[in-house]
Amino acid sequence: WTITNGNWNTSGIGSTYTQGTGIVRFDATVTITMLSTDNTFDDVEILTGTTTLGSAIVVTNDLLIFPNNSGTLTTSASNFDITAGIVTVAVTGTLTANASTITVNGNWTSVAGTFNIGTSTVIFGATASISAASSSSFYNLTVTAGTSTPVSGIDVNNTFTISGGSYAKGTTTLNVDAGLTLSGGDLTSTSGAVTII
Repeated sequence: WTITNGNWNTSGIGSTYTQGTGIVRFDATVTITMLSTDNTFDDVEILTGTTTLGSAIVVTNDLLIFPNNSGTLTTSASNFDITAGIVTVAVTGTLTANASTITVNGNWTSVAGTFNIGTSTVIFGATASISAASSSSFYNLTVTAGTSTPVSGIDVNNTFTISGGSYAKGTTTLNVDAGLTLSGGDLTSTSGAVTII
């Protein structure tokens, strides 16, 4: 499906959206509003315009802010949450997180695009490769399961919590501005500076 005009609204009483296995592409200025019981997509691509969340969404596989189209996905001032398998913010793409929680169960790539972190929390709940900007990579960062492996240095503007799984920083740098908490997970390092304020 490709949405080129109007909004996506399946939030009415009695509405049912069945996920299926296809890609839903948003190629316009769109607001997505869904029932909490039927808010799951298989794959989502943001092409052009600004897609604004009017409710929380779940993307089973890939959430892609498409390359070279200047598309934007925003969680809105209502701070709706996102759960996704793989998150990719490609070149010229933008993800604006506001104060939302984004739960990722796969890889994260935002180094080529723009991730406006706001005061959001990004949670890694499965084994993942993390490729993010070296400055203001995340606001709050949490690892709950799996092994999260950064490709390059990570800068956390607020808190970093490892409550399960492992953060395998290897030789990369890690800067945390407001405290690191290990409460059931582990941090492994071979070299590379760790700075905690």
